[in-house]
Amino acid sequence: MLVGAATAASLCFGNAGYLFLTVSFVQILKAFTPVFVVAMLFCTGIETPSARVTLSVLLICVGTSVASAGEAHFNLTGMLIMCAAE
Repeated sequence: MLVGAATAASLCFGNAGYLFLTVSFVQILKAFTPVFVVAMLFCTGIETPSARVTLSVLLICVGTSVASAGEAHFNLTGMLIMCAAE
């Protein structure tokens, strides 16, 4: 039941993000998902990332930051909704 509720919330927040952000920006943010996964695995103590994984996550962060820097229609509410969707 908890997994179903989390999945429903993720879908709800993910779709709500489109109301505040451009489609292209939402897709850029979705590419950031592996960063959240690795961070949560590390924070919960389930897994410690190797140097190779850490470098990959760092490259994803840099790429997402560069792609996001030029967003003309940035909306903080939409960004927070997308973070909640992760």
